[in-house]
Amino acid sequence: MARSGPNPYQGLREAQKGLQSLFGSLFAGGSPLPGAQPAWSPPMDVYRTGNNIIVRGELPGVKPEAIKVDFTGNSLRIAGERWEEADKHKEGYYLMEIDYGRFFREIPLPATVEGDRISATYKNGFLIVTIPLGQQREQAGLTIPIK
Repeated sequence: MARSGPNPYQGLREAQKGLQSLFGSLFAGGSPLPGAQPAWSPPMDVYRTGNNIIVRGELPGVKPEAIKVDFTGNSLRIAGERWEEADKHKEGYYLMEIDYGRFFREIPLPATVEGDRISATYKNGFLIVTIPLGQQREQAGLTIPIK
């Protein structure tokens, strides 16, 4: 028999989001905007292939112009925002699991990299940042264009 009514797991999901926000801020250096907490935290994969580190972020529904990628010298900062469609109304929903609002991730880089050769692309809801390994150069503070 199908169950109707409120989702019994909604409270757990909200608690999980709160803990992710709290611990994500503690371990990732907090929000890039003073006084603002990210509304959600997109999943990221970080791996090495050949002479590159790849950061792959799942960002469906985020417009490329709403994403900012910065190289800080020893980490990569990815921030942006996903907006909810203005004509949607919350009444009538049985379940709402899609997160909207600001997001922020700071990815510590596990090796010395060539900051001036970092590239980023966005396709089909995925942000791919390619970070060449090499001698770390004094290139902190770079904003990486997204293609």
